[in-house]
Amino acid sequence: MKKTLAAVAAFLFLLCAAEGCMQDQDTTNTTMQTIGETIGYDNEDDTSTETESVYTTEYTSAAETAAETPDFTVSQSEITASAAQITTTQTKTTTTAPPAETATTAAEAQTQPGTTRQSLIEQWRSAIDQRTAPKADPAFFNDAVFVGDSVTLGLRNYTTAQRNKGKDCLGAAQFLCFGSMSYTNTIGSVSAESMHPTYKGKKVRIEDGVQLCGAKKVFIMLGMNDFAAYSEKEWKQNVKTQLDRIRSKNPDVAIYLESVTPILSGMEHGRFNNDNIRQFNAYLKQVCDERSYTYVDIYHVLSDESGHLKKSYCGDPGAMGIHMSNEGSAAWVQYLTKTFCGE
Repeated sequence: MKKTLAAVAAFLFLLCAAEGCMQDQDTTNTTMQTIGETIGYDNEDDTSTETESVYTTEYTSAAETAAETPDFTVSQSEITASAAQITTTQTKTTTTAPPAETATTAAEAQTQPGTTRQSLIEQWRSAIDQRTAPKADPAFFNDAVFVGDSVTLGLRNYTTAQRNKGKDCLGAAQFLCFGSMSYTNTIGSVSAESMHPTYKGKKVRIEDGVQLCGAKKVFIMLGMNDFAAYSEKEWKQNVKTQLDRIRSKNPDVAIYLESVTPILSGMEHGRFNNDNIRQFNAYLKQVCDERSYTYVDIYHVLSDESGHLKKSYCGDPGAMGIHMSNEGSAAWVQYLTKTFCGE
């Protein structure tokens, strides 16, 4: 009798133990299923997709990196590459179950406040925005000199007025300007009648003026008085001759060729027209490509949809129709600042 009771007790013990194991297994299966659903793991076909844990790792890493290096600038190509990588990780699949630590990280991400997928995406985008929006730094122009005719003379007057108001405007850039100056009429000798620019009240050759300014960058806008007064063969040769002189006298200077600006609608006449300006600008760009200079397209910044000078940008609509108003000069300055200083 005692042996029978002992056998029954042993059987009941084993039965209870087995039931407990089954319950534990059910609990484990439920937990793993929840984690699997969270991270995109399918128990039925034993495949997985990149998941919330991927977002947790990549987006948090981007935010932490931005916090450590707030002044670092990310290029557009880097942003595009990062976006492409994230898109890839969302769709990438593997044939093995996710590691336990990955599953744990994903599960924790779902339970911690502020770490949802959407919030992580927003944090990452915010970090990228902060790293790609440096403030404009006009100091770029501190060692620059602007060379030009009466159009650039107007830019000088606008810049001076802004500085007198206590505003930053093209840094400490200097100006070498003279009305009606061109690549051609500055090749000759300096005289009382010549069209050379002045430096501290004295007329000088362009190349000498650049040297006297101590400039490391020279922005040149000439040509309006070349294509309208001389043959194409002449002005093409004279452009190169003048640039050669500037480079010879200032071998370390960086040269920036600004395009000639457009003419107001109704003010074109003879060879003085926007078609010739565009032809001249195309030649300037060709020279820049050949010599590794920088071409600065001001023409399209100031032109309207028809290719003429925008009416509100014109300061002399009843005269020549080529000089800038304050609004036009402001657009010119804004473009230069955005292009070379960041904004």
